Amino acid sequence: MGPTRHHTTPGFEPDFFSRWVDFFRSEMYLMNPGATLVKVDVPDDSSACTHLRHLIVTLKPDWLGQRVGSLPAFDFDAFLAGDRTADVLYTRKSERLWPGTPGPATI
Repeated sequence: MGPTRHHTTPGFEPDFFSRWVDFFRSEMYLMNPGATLVKVDVPDDSSACTHLRHLIVTLKPDWLGQRVGSLPAFDFDAFLAGDRTADVLYTRKSERLWPGTPGPATI
């Protein structure tokens, strides 16, 4: 069993379960009241968290038309229902990870 989280915000009190697939990849599940698990369908090499009714994903691969490094936010209930409409909170503008550092190495 992996780590579990319980949110205590009144009106939004879900329980989450995480499963590490390997060192770089993990899966996130919502635990329903009947103890059934619903997978939160985000890339397994990205990180995801919830804030109130929002699902926020830190992208490591390109996904849903968003570039690596972007920070899309979804309405959590709509996302579980299949809606992939995101408000993008941040989009990386260049290939450089930090100002003043070289871009990706070319071999």
